[in-house]
Amino acid sequence: MTELYLAPWRWVLDPDNGDRWEAPLPGSVGCLDLRSVPQFSSLGGTPGPGIFSYPGPVVIPGALQLGNDLAGSLSNPVKAAIRNRLNLPSALSATTLVDVLWELLTTKADPTGLLRCKPLMPTLAGRLGLHLGGFSLIKSKPFSFDEEEGPLALAVYQADYRQVRQERLGDDRVFIVRDNRGNPHPVRFSDTHKRVLSAWVKQFGGDYRRFIPPDLPDEGMLEPFTTLDESFVTGDSDILGPDQTWTEVVGDTDIVSSRAKTIDTVPTNSNRVGADLAGDNHSVKVLCVTLAATRRMGPCARFAAAATTFYAGLTEDDPGISHAHWTISLMSAGTESELATNATGYAAPSSNTLKLSVDGSSLELFQDDVSKVTTTHTGVTGNVRTGFMARKANSIFGAWQAVDLAAAAFDLDRVERYFGRGFGRGFARSMG
Repeated sequence: MTELYLAPWRWVLDPDNGDRWEAPLPGSVGCLDLRSVPQFSSLGGTPGPGIFSYPGPVVIPGALQLGNDLAGSLSNPVKAAIRNRLNLPSALSATTLVDVLWELLTTKADPTGLLRCKPLMPTLAGRLGLHLGGFSLIKSKPFSFDEEEGPLALAVYQADYRQVRQERLGDDRVFIVRDNRGNPHPVRFSDTHKRVLSAWVKQFGGDYRRFIPPDLPDEGMLEPFTTLDESFVTGDSDILGPDQTWTEVVGDTDIVSSRAKTIDTVPTNSNRVGADLAGDNHSVKVLCVTLAATRRMGPCARFAAAATTFYAGLTEDDPGISHAHWTISLMSAGTESELATNATGYAAPSSNTLKLSVDGSSLELFQDDVSKVTTTHTGVTGNVRTGFMARKANSIFGAWQAVDLAAAAFDLDRVERYFGRGFGRGFARSMG
């Protein structure tokens, strides 16, 4: 039976594929990351905590064994040990193992991410969900700002709004997005926070002003439709395009024979599109044409506008070694953590499409529209850019696309249904 352990992450030195944080022992089938943002952004050093699941009992130095019964009660000494190891501000109130895990990622979380993990965030369907490998979805409930999980989530939304607004303040450059009807629309970077705001109102309803920090002005909202496409179909060039403007964040990626091809042998070639989506709930897909020698490549979601921070959905196939799997990884300030892997039924991909979907705190990786890996992570929120990455040189990509999960064709019924009277000012601005 699947066994759970509270244990420290392990720093792995890997000159071929890049140093990274992994589970404390090989063979983990799932994890819940309990680290603060500074901890998972650190290149080595003191490891932070996580909950790790294994298909059977293992021996992990320094770990606290939590058992295999999610519905079972935890003793007071065990709960006290958890509180002590995580430096929680107050005692755990839950009694069962699954409810303790839920409490750690909700009411005991830190919305700033500076002291402990950030809290679970709701999906577009309005639910909080906790996925753990070895058990699948272990708990889910409808989200409400009026319940105990609400204030922490609202604090995260307000902080994300502040960050997006500040990063693009005064940037009146224009980029082009498509709505669901295929119509192009010019939008300004300086309006991104207004689109993010309206995406939240579309998700939750209610007064949009609750998402604006009290010290910031009310600048209205704009319709949040966004789809970004890149064909890479153009002449050979050192500059990625032609449909989008790209930043080669790490390494060198060129256009070769109307494909994007990584050139550098650095552990991570990462590329960020120079346009904003309207929210951090989005999907990113890319055609993986050729896997390089290290065979690790895929799309990037929630890419920070000014840092090497994102979630990546990766395919990897090294014949003869254990690294043959699909992986969801976290990259934070250039530091990688492997969050979830799946090797069941793995077949070396050949010219297939990988899609990474991020919805609230739920991450899911698809190969050719078949779900391969699902996990929960709370650490990266608010980032509305996207991209793709590969290990080292000679990985080749085809068409790329990023879509807001909340994207919908614009019409007046939706204005009235989702935005109410308060949307009028933003609507008028969006119409010029």
